[in-house]
Amino acid sequence: MLTAFKPDTSGTKNDGCKVMDKFKANALPELKNNCTSCHGGANATAVAAMDLTNAGATTDDKILLACNQVRSRINFQTPDQSGFYIAPNTGTNHPFRFPNPTTGETFTTFKTAMDIWVTAEKTAP
Repeated sequence: MLTAFKPDTSGTKNDGCKVMDKFKANALPELKNNCTSCHGGANATAVAAMDLTNAGATTDDKILLACNQVRSRINFQTPDQSGFYIAPNTGTNHPFRFPNPTTGETFTTFKTAMDIWVTAEKTAP
């Protein structure tokens, strides 16, 4: 028998980030080192594209907002084809390119750290 759809109102469903420990340990430092100078608030256009204004927060509820911003830009079927990775590496309209001109960090270093979280998110229940 079919029944009418009823949305989940329990507050327990999480379609966003599921592996916050890996995000905080692996992805967040990379985002802070390479992305927040623009996406963290200094550039309104960058913030509109991906809002990382909460990446420097100290509370999990705020960090979750940053995590969800990044997660929504990852293609979990083919992570390497995610715009999140393509834009700063080979994208045509992204003003930042690796290596990071300030730190010298390479794209490989950035992606390797990010992939720890991406892989954990991809396989999380």
